[in-house]
Amino acid sequence: MTELGSANTWLSMLYIGAMLVLSNVGGLLKRRISYLVSFNRLILGPALLVTIFWLIATLTGLTPEKLVTQS
Repeated sequence: MTELGSANTWLSMLYIGAMLVLSNVGGLLKRRISYLVSFNRLILGPALLVTIFWLIATLTGLTPEKLVTQS
């Protein structure tokens, strides 16, 4: 069962790859809504959250621990 469980990741990647080969990815890349959703999730959302947390921190005087802010 352990070997079958470790093959789960590779089998799912193989399945997803086969689905991508059989789908129309070119048509998906031509849709404007795909880029709008990607922009919202990858750029706009995090930027808004960072701004909101920064405002809350400056208005209330709360600062996160150094462990949280270290990269």
